[in-house]
Amino acid sequence: MNLNSLYSQCSKKVFVSELLIALIKDDGTLWKGYLYPPYNFTQIGTDNDWKDLNGAHAFLMIIKNNGTLWNINNLFSSSLPILINNNPWKEVALISHSFPTYAYMLGLRDNGTIWEWDLFAGNPNIGTIPIQKGASSDWIKLSNGDQLSNHILLINSIGNVYGLYDNTSFNLGLGYSSTIEYNPIIIGTLNNIQSVGTGSGGSFAIKNNGSYWAAGLNNLGKLGDGSISTRMTFSQIGTETWKSMSYKSGTTWGIKTNGTLWTWGNNILSPIQVGVEFDWKEITSGLLNGISCGFKENSNALWRIIYDNSTGSLTVDSLFDIGNCSNLGNPNTNSLACDDHIQVSLDSNCCAIITPDMVLEGNYPLNCLKVVLKDKYGNVIPSSPKICNQFIGQLISYSLVDTCTGNSCWGTLVVEDELPP
Repeated sequence: MNLNSLYSQCSKKVFVSELLIALIKDDGTLWKGYLYPPYNFTQIGTDNDWKDLNGAHAFLMIIKNNGTLWNINNLFSSSLPILINNNPWKEVALISHSFPTYAYMLGLRDNGTIWEWDLFAGNPNIGTIPIQKGASSDWIKLSNGDQLSNHILLINSIGNVYGLYDNTSFNLGLGYSSTIEYNPIIIGTLNNIQSVGTGSGGSFAIKNNGSYWAAGLNNLGKLGDGSISTRMTFSQIGTETWKSMSYKSGTTWGIKTNGTLWTWGNNILSPIQVGVEFDWKEITSGLLNGISCGFKENSNALWRIIYDNSTGSLTVDSLFDIGNCSNLGNPNTNSLACDDHIQVSLDSNCCAIITPDMVLEGNYPLNCLKVVLKDKYGNVIPSSPKICNQFIGQLISYSLVDTCTGNSCWGTLVVEDELPP
């Protein structure tokens, strides 16, 4: 049995800017408030079918359960969300050089394709309506992006990572500096990745084994390797294992697999523990140094964390009851598990289609599952999930991906031809 359940299947969604917080409660309603007293959390509209959000400053993009994409141009106002696209979206990321005059979106659709468009017509190389980027339908995850980030990382179904856009600060970890990468380019040192993140001048990745990898500028120690030296390529930092991490400007926040919360950057060169709790689940960095918001295990609260590294003072307070995550997004909480190895017989046309139920162990909803095949050299077979007689006798690797949650499992198969020619 092979499985990867590190992706949260029922994450409470929150966006944090300099002053504002926007979040989706357990019941699917959308709310906003302030990072500082008097907080003033208020519901935005009356809809209760929101599943994901992302933004920059006071600009917010929101996705409903049906995949439609909406936005609010100014969270400081009383504006309601406006529908901007009817296609089924899974998540979106904002990339910006100088928000709000120059910003563009990268969106991931439910079918695994990625699309880009310019929000404010500031980039002549990118149109103002969504245009598909490349032919691949193999993408499962984007880094968050924000108003300080001008690059993005993408994960495909087999855990490889690709970079896009600005690389002037080595923040794509390619080993060289380049102005703009307008097409996804593979980052060869990263594989078996379960999450990625980007911020100002740097990037990070967490592998399935929990190890932490980073690249880019290391000013103020934001990579946490004990130095301020730039890392031109991704390399492992430390030996600890991590389950969640977030970074936007100069401060990085991380949660270890034991549930402890740590921070570095902003002149802290190596991770230091924040508080003594062992029940942290997810963390989202604020735009300003030293502030973040997070969720704990077995807690319905949104927590605000402020750490002043000049004095060592720590403030952790509960801001808002968000619910117990029973209804948000995809409610499936089963583990996704695959057969370690199967044998496949070809049909009368000398081919076979590998369906999810052929490799799945146990009970799991089939509606979001996708099979991806790789040949003995590790290359994705373009006809996936179809395989034909040219692969007879080869050991083929497969991944089974839940495109709704990002969960995946994997195994191997051998193609046999038991029918006479």
